[in-house]
Amino acid sequence: MLDSCRDNPFLTDLRRSIGPSRGVAVQRGLAKIDNAQGMIVSYATQSGQTAEDGTGRNSPYTTAFLKNIETREEIGTIFRHIAADVYRTTNNAQLPEISLSVIGEFYLHGKVEVAIGGTPGRERNMNLARSAKPGADSLLAYSGRWDPNCNSLPVTVTITRKPRNGTVSVLDAEQVLPASTPGSGNTGQCAGKTIKSKKIMYFSNPDFRGSDSVGYDSEGAGTILHTTIAITVQ
Repeated sequence: MLDSCRDNPFLTDLRRSIGPSRGVAVQRGLAKIDNAQGMIVSYATQSGQTAEDGTGRNSPYTTAFLKNIETREEIGTIFRHIAADVYRTTNNAQLPEISLSVIGEFYLHGKVEVAIGGTPGRERNMNLARSAKPGADSLLAYSGRWDPNCNSLPVTVTITRKPRNGTVSVLDAEQVLPASTPGSGNTGQCAGKTIKSKKIMYFSNPDFRGSDSVGYDSEGAGTILHTTIAITVQ
C-alpha cells in the first residue's frame, strides 16, 4: 500500500540539468510495478498524479483505508470501497489505483463458512443484489425465524455497514413466507404463512445515481446470518 504522490515535481529541473544528450530516461514519478504476480498493490492515486495530505492526522487515503480494512469482505471489494471513499472525499480529484495479480478470492479475516439449514450455533454468509429509486424508500429484505409449526421466533437485526449515499432502517413487520427464501431455502409447509419479522428499508439520497451497499447481521433461533446487499440506484 503506497500512500504517496506519483508525480515528479522536480521533473523539469532534472531534465534541464541532465541535458538532452545524456541518453537518460527521466521518469515522471512512482511508476506501476511490473511482474507483480501474487501481489496486491494499492496506490493512493493514479500514475503521474499527486496524493492529498488532508487536513487532519491522516491523509484521505489512509483515512479510507483504516475505515474499510477491518470489514469482512473480499480484498478486492475492500480496496474498491477505499477508492470510492477517497474519490468522494477529495471532490473527485484523487482516484486510487489497485493492481490485483492473485487467483481466486482473498479474505484478510477469513471467509465465513455457509451452513445449510438452520442448525443452532452456526453462522451463515449471504450476498444479495437489489435495485432502488433515488429519493424513495425501498424494501431490501425481510429477516425472520420460525419453528417447525410456522410460529414466529424472535430475531434481532444489527446494521454492520451503513450506506454511503442514503440511510437504512430496520422496522417491525409481518411477512408472508414464500416457497423459498435466500437465507433459509425451502420453507416447506410454512409457505404462505404469515410470521412476524423485521424488514430492512433503504432510502437513497434524491440526487444520487450509482452503486451503494448495506450490511447487517440477523440473529435468532441459534443462527447468525451475515448479509451484504449491493444496491443499484437508478
